[in-house]
Amino acid sequence: MSYSRSVFAAAIALCAAVPSTAAAYVPAPAVVELSASGQRALKQSSLSVSASSRSTKTQPRLMLMRGKTTLGSSATVELAGALRFTSGKRTANATALKLTIGRSTSYVTAKLAKKTVRLLTIKATRPVELNPSAGRLSVTGARIALTPAAAKALRKTLKLKRTPPTSTLGTFSLTVAPPPSVAIDNGSVSTPLPAAPAPTATPASSATATPTPDPTEPPSCDPARYAATPAGSVDWFSCDLPGNRDLRSWTRYVLTPAAGCSVQPPSIVASGGATRLDPVSAYDHRFTITSNTPGVDLARTIQLAGSITYSMPAHGIDEAITNLKIEIDRSGQTGSVYASGRSAARNGIFCVTAPETYTDQKVMDLDLSGSPLTGGRYIRVPAKVTAPAERLGGGEYGAGQPWGTFTIALPAVG
Repeated sequence: MSYSRSVFAAAIALCAAVPSTAAAYVPAPAVVELSASGQRALKQSSLSVSASSRSTKTQPRLMLMRGKTTLGSSATVELAGALRFTSGKRTANATALKLTIGRSTSYVTAKLAKKTVRLLTIKATRPVELNPSAGRLSVTGARIALTPAAAKALRKTLKLKRTPPTSTLGTFSLTVAPPPSVAIDNGSVSTPLPAAPAPTATPASSATATPTPDPTEPPSCDPARYAATPAGSVDWFSCDLPGNRDLRSWTRYVLTPAAGCSVQPPSIVASGGATRLDPVSAYDHRFTITSNTPGVDLARTIQLAGSITYSMPAHGIDEAITNLKIEIDRSGQTGSVYASGRSAARNGIFCVTAPETYTDQKVMDLDLSGSPLTGGRYIRVPAKVTAPAERLGGGEYGAGQPWGTFTIALPAVG
């Protein structure tokens, strides 16, 4: 693709929707892959392409999550998110994206400058698989380019001196398939993604089988659990949270099988002095206290041993929290949790950001006002995310979000 010199400096930014933490299955995204020649042409023409508004780095791979899909003699696929075109301080967002695969023509439509236009042409380079009875659609490496109508609309909207060319930009790929059977490896059990049960006759026996625990849901939060922490330990609970923008929803999300950039199963693993309170549940953990240092008045510093690693390869999640340190202030009313570990702030698309390591940073605030030290214990102390929020929950849970409760049972004296 070749561009003439002009004041057109366009950036295409993907605003991909983050999947719901309650979704049982996240379909594979549609992928726009900029070709090497396309990237060179953009660079020669003083153009840039980014995959997220958070990133200024050129990203050759853009992703759009798949929405409502209709398969028949032709196919339509709604694509969640938007493409953002920028020229200087001017921007034009292409929204309501819809892919159409037809017998003779294929294209992506969008709403641009309040009008619906054909935004991209799709030209297959390999046979397109369209099998409605099997629920499958596969488009691989199809060439994409701006349509003349879209190029004209962009010139008018962005007040460009020249109309953008309509030569090949890169490739487009998308696979639509039924949800796969994916194993869940949460450190203790392996359970296939459940399928719809087949109808069966009423059994003659009245005996009922013992249900298999669901590793993606926490056990019942019996209030007695909060006071049962043994001396010299700290228990971290998320089972008592509502599961909406908090540690419980994050845990559920990580353990939910999903399609994406890897077929490796998700997992939450406790190690190095940390263990699960319930072997089949990754929602509640126990850490070992390695030191307890009193300070002035009610202040104290409590060092913990143990690590919790959150892994969801399908969405590029690789997050770990370790070496927790709890600092309680001299009033005994508030506290802070410091930790080391690794994290990667999500940037709107999956699998493009390598995790960053950090050491001894504040990650949570504690409110001990309703949990005074009694009998050597602080029971059910609420914790909330603190800045930098991207250290926890992939950066999708801002400061102030509930991040579990802690019961701190100090080592026995004497």
